[in-house]
Amino acid sequence: MRAGANLPAVGGYTQIVVLDAIRRAPEGVSRVEIASRTRLSAQTVSTVCTRLIELGLVAETGTVSAGVGMPHSILRLEPRSRFAIGVHLDPPPARGRRRREDRAVLGGGSALAGAVQG
Repeated sequence: MRAGANLPAVGGYTQIVVLDAIRRAPEGVSRVEIASRTRLSAQTVSTVCTRLIELGLVAETGTVSAGVGMPHSILRLEPRSRFAIGVHLDPPPARGRRRREDRAVLGGGSALAGAVQG
């Protein structure tokens, strides 16, 4: 039986879990809701969210009152922080698209067609 854990790998996985929980809530989500959905501790979620904010992947976009106590901060993906590029090569003409995290298309077209056919 193996003992111990690869802590950097666990930390990276936890960050992905929290980021995915935020991504799946386009209207925004609080740290408390993330902890409930992911079954991570509140302290772990808070630490990971702070890191994601520092990296510019997530932004606090407001607060919501949840009764007694401090209002909860709402977290959303920072759409301008990253983007994805996809290329469709078959059948010609080749087409490409560039999208932000909020799925807004930033550009695209069949500019690659000459390079593929040439």
